[in-house]
Amino acid sequence: MSQTEQENQERFLTIEMKVAYQEKLLAELNEVVREQGLIIDDLKTRLERTEGGVEALLHEKPGHEKPPHY
Repeated sequence: MSQTEQENQERFLTIEMKVAYQEKLLAELNEVVREQGLIIDDLKTRLERTEGGVEALLHEKPGHEKPPHY
């Protein structure tokens, strides 16, 4: 094998390793994004419930009950 062929082979292997690393990294990042999406969905649901509870409290008419310390 000539020196040029050897250099080309080494460059090719280097490129293959970089592509393999990038594929692995992309898969890991995709998993992180998927997990964060689930967390965001859960937080949105909780926020909507909390907002609904606050709205209900704001529109609730106070009763004429005496406070507990009386």
